[in-house]
Amino acid sequence: MAFARNFGALHATSEFIAFLDADDAFEPDALAGVSACFYFRPSLHVVRLRLTPVNLSNRYAAHPEFERAWKHMAMTCGGNIAFRRSFFMACGGFPTDELFREFGGEDGALGIATTRLTQIGTLFDHAGVLHYCRDGMHAERLLDAVLFDKKPANITDEHLAKAEQITERIVARVQAIQLAETQTGVLSLNLISE
Repeated sequence: MAFARNFGALHATSEFIAFLDADDAFEPDALAGVSACFYFRPSLHVVRLRLTPVNLSNRYAAHPEFERAWKHMAMTCGGNIAFRRSFFMACGGFPTDELFREFGGEDGALGIATTRLTQIGTLFDHAGVLHYCRDGMHAERLLDAVLFDKKPANITDEHLAKAEQITERIVARVQAIQLAETQTGVLSLNLISE
C-alpha cells in the first residue's frame, strides 16, 4: 500500500493530498474542510479528519475506554489524513521498509513522526471519514493493544524498536532539510585558496 500511495503523491499536481483506505469513505464535504484549513493556516502541514467506525464489534465499541483507544486509531491510521504535498515528500512518503510490508503499520510510523515534527490540525468535530469495520482489520491490533493489553504474538520488541528507528529516520530527514538560518537574501562568499 505504501508504494501505491507514494506513487500517487509523486505524480499529484495539487498542493494538498489526502489518503483513504480501501475500507473507508469520505463523508460529504470532508475535503472542503481540509482545503479551508490549509488555505487559512499556511503553516499547517497535516490535517486529520474525524474517523467514524461503522459496524465495529461490540467487543470494542462497548468498552469503557473505547473513546480513548479510538483516538489512537484516528491519530495513526492512513485513511483520514491529508498533507501539504511538499511536507509529505520531505518526509519521504509512507515508509516502505520490509518490516511494514510484513506487518503493516507504515501509516502509524509516519503519523507518529508528523506529531514530532509539526502541529497536526484535527477536524474531529466536522465531516470526516467512515471506517467500515470487519473481522481481521488492522485496527483490531491497535484496539486489542490499547484496550486489552494484548499484543500480537508475532510482533516482537525487536520489531517495535525497528519501527521506532524508522519513525526517527523520518523525523531526522525532515529536520535535516529545515532551514536553521533566519536571514534571507544574498550572501557573498569568498573562498580562500592556499
